[in-house]
Amino acid sequence: MWNVICSHRHTSHFELQQPLSRYTGSRLKAKQHDDDDEDLLALTSRVPLNCVNKLRHKCGMLYSFLKFSVLMTVGIRLENVTVPSVAIIGQSVGLECQYRLEDDKLYSLKWYKNDQEFFRYSPNSRPNIVTFQTHGVQVDNQELHNHPNRVTLRSLSLNSSGLFRCEVVSESPVFQTVFKERKLNVIIPPNPGNPHLSKFSPTIHMYEILTGNCTSYKSYPAANLTFYINERKWGSPNVTEYESVKEIDREGKEVWTSVIGLRVRVDNNFFNKGAIRIKCKASILGREWITSKNITHQNKNYQHPLYSSARNQYSSGM
Repeated sequence: MWNVICSHRHTSHFELQQPLSRYTGSRLKAKQHDDDDEDLLALTSRVPLNCVNKLRHKCGMLYSFLKFSVLMTVGIRLENVTVPSVAIIGQSVGLECQYRLEDDKLYSLKWYKNDQEFFRYSPNSRPNIVTFQTHGVQVDNQELHNHPNRVTLRSLSLNSSGLFRCEVVSESPVFQTVFKERKLNVIIPPNPGNPHLSKFSPTIHMYEILTGNCTSYKSYPAANLTFYINERKWGSPNVTEYESVKEIDREGKEVWTSVIGLRVRVDNNFFNKGAIRIKCKASILGREWITSKNITHQNKNYQHPLYSSARNQYSSGM
């Protein structure tokens, strides 16, 4: 008999004073999670996460036994849940829930967006596939009956972003439940042809100041912009980040325009075969768009007056 006192946000105290078999029997509801087994143990019907944390750090043997008991009891497992982390507005994406039943039978497979159910597959029910209206979710019904563990969302909008959960439940009498969650972010990419390089002269003399801007128009969220010169990343103080500008487009969507400026004096080290390669990269949540251009050396024999004068003085002093 164990006696561990843990605080709980729903009750003032939680007392674990029963044999562990009580918590690892038919009442078990388990979560198969990628990040930590503590979440799996915490989803028993009676052991909250903060109690599991204390068991892990203060009662190592008890925690190990509880973990072993729970993992041995879980007969239904989620092998993988596929939800794209980033998707483009207007496109379609596929959600997939791969599970293993072991000796159990499937009672239901459900999909949720932000805790709202929008899809249910129950093999023993008629109809066995049901969809529910959920804000930002449009289910493509054409493929559902062939692959009920795969759901296609079409015509994505910004409202399609959210936390998606696949939940698999085994048959009675246990009704074991396992689930995994994944975040989907729907973005608006920069306008075609973006990012845009502007105000750069097509040619430049040695020791002149190279200046120009990089702009990403009408994306959501605002794009992060980065300058590269000959594949070398440049930042402050040679790069200035201007405040992004928000506007509402014709369809009522919030979009952002981002701008950065480059200012740097060039010398012989900047030129590769008589040219400088300027590149700007726009990135949004791991997606990237790149624009580049070459700036040529206008006159290889040209000497800036300031530097030419200094060299002449140095030579005459010799």
